[in-house]
Amino acid sequence: MDDFKNKYADLITGLLLAIWGVIGFFASYYIRVAPGVGNISASMAPRICGALLFVLGLALAYQGLLRYRKAVGQQAGEMPSGARASRRRDVERIIRVAGIITVFILYLILLRPAGFLICTPVLIFATGVLLCPVDQRRFFPLTLVAVIATAALYLVFVTGFNVRLPMGVLR
Repeated sequence: MDDFKNKYADLITGLLLAIWGVIGFFASYYIRVAPGVGNISASMAPRICGALLFVLGLALAYQGLLRYRKAVGQQAGEMPSGARASRRRDVERIIRVAGIITVFILYLILLRPAGFLICTPVLIFATGVLLCPVDQRRFFPLTLVAVIATAALYLVFVTGFNVRLPMGVLR
């Protein structure tokens, strides 16, 4: 029997990405647009990204469905010798993915009350911690990347695109 990753990972990930794309697409309608901007506004890029994420998520889910059907068709009656270690790795991956989804949901919930400059470095840092293997985690570089990336994003959106980002408690 194939492990969980080979059977379900692409299917679940693809469906979650497609859902995330739909949410992002419709959430882009709530972005405030400065008057006199025209057709190309701050909401255009999130709409494009949401639509692409939806389409690519469905494609990944379709590939996962094909892989699942293939795995079920070739299913043997015995478990391979490394099945227990493989299952443990699968559980660790599921916990990481669930952690990242939880961090993103918390980010979306807290973005307006806490602000972009507080929530974004926490999001980047937490995602880095969840994605890095335990033996390769270095907190100082993760913190540095989180702060620099947040500052760069803030400057690009506020000065370059003239987009007002939520300031939260820093108002």
